[in-house]
Amino acid sequence: MKSKKITEPKISQEDIFEKFSFDWWNTKGKFKALHTYNFVRVDFIKKSLKRNSLDCLKNIKVLDIGCGGGILCEPLTRLGAEVTGIDTSKKAIRTARAHSKLGNLKIKYLNTDFLNFKSSQKYDVITAMEVLEHVEDLNLVINNIKKNLNKNGIFIGSTINKTLSSYIFAIWIAENIMK
Repeated sequence: MKSKKITEPKISQEDIFEKFSFDWWNTKGKFKALHTYNFVRVDFIKKSLKRNSLDCLKNIKVLDIGCGGGILCEPLTRLGAEVTGIDTSKKAIRTARAHSKLGNLKIKYLNTDFLNFKSSQKYDVITAMEVLEHVEDLNLVINNIKKNLNKNGIFIGSTINKTLSSYIFAIWIAENIMK
């Protein structure tokens, strides 16, 4: 009798984020780095828009692609922005909605893929933080960003360098070994 080889099922990027969705707002947990970078990101967005008061993003429409649990959406909303966050992870969107309610923040969260995203409005700022390295067709994504961006709007993306060492340490080890 032959024994069957048992193989571990391949875990997708979405499955990984679903697994850790409960941890989005734990500043010492799996998403600690995102919380740490957030101060720099928010400051960069404010400087890019040449605004720096307490409500400096008032009347600014922001679309956050791959918003996860809403880590970037919430501070932008507190600064006055009208924020829409989209993500393919249902659990991350549920987490984002629940957390924003705790802070009484009005943020529009949608569980959708950016390439399927349809909006009747244009955005002043579109962000994609640690999303672009997971995109198969970058040109298609950039064209969709252009369609959704106001004439004088800005796109801000953050991604790891596309080098072999970045791939090995930031993606392969992080996703396959450290899970």
